[in-house]
Amino acid sequence: RFVDHLAHESRTPLTSIIGYAELLQKVDYDPALFQKGLNYIYSEGKRMLNLNNMLLDLTFYREKNFELCLQPVLPICREVQELTAVRAAERNISIEVCGEELVLPLEKDLLKSLLLNLVDNAMKASPDGSSIIIGTQKQQQEKILYVQDFGRGMEAKELKKIKEPFYRVDKARSRKDGGVGLGLAICNQIASTLQGRLTYESQPQKGTIAKIYFTDEVKS
Repeated sequence: RFVDHLAHESRTPLTSIIGYAELLQKVDYDPALFQKGLNYIYSEGKRMLNLNNMLLDLTFYREKNFELCLQPVLPICREVQELTAVRAAERNISIEVCGEELVLPLEKDLLKSLLLNLVDNAMKASPDGSSIIIGTQKQQQEKILYVQDFGRGMEAKELKKIKEPFYRVDKARSRKDGGVGLGLAICNQIASTLQGRLTYESQPQKGTIAKIYFTDEVKS
């Protein structure tokens, strides 16, 4: 299925690139037409590059051995809050960090990348003027880091598929934004690399919460 999706995702931009290149070769020079054709070639080329980079990311996170060391989580959450504050403010979205401090075996940049991806997804799903929470909690023997939004949410059938490579809940929005449906697959791989377990809970029109479950033990 992965290969089928990859072939489909590659064929669409390549067809556009080749089609416009052939058109520009055959017609007399027209500034407006040439500009339109070049814009399509550029945008579809960028989408192909984005797809390639994301596939490389999946391979990188799966195969590289990262050294995990005990670190506090909340300072990393606040860094993510600061990094996303400007873009959130443009839509009057508030990003809150809450919960008690957790100390976990982590690789800081990996966790930051994971949280940035999850917050980015939360913002895409959220209406203007809403809020997003980056929080922590303890539950029995596990420690939980979560990102919660109060946006459009998902049906149960969508929740079963969202971590699959190339799956998109909102296909029209993803294509418009240049997405290829690999973001959550990469999030899942990063969580696994951090020896965590990524889950999602969601209700339509009520929002989504992404939870990463951790234990204190570093596995060899």
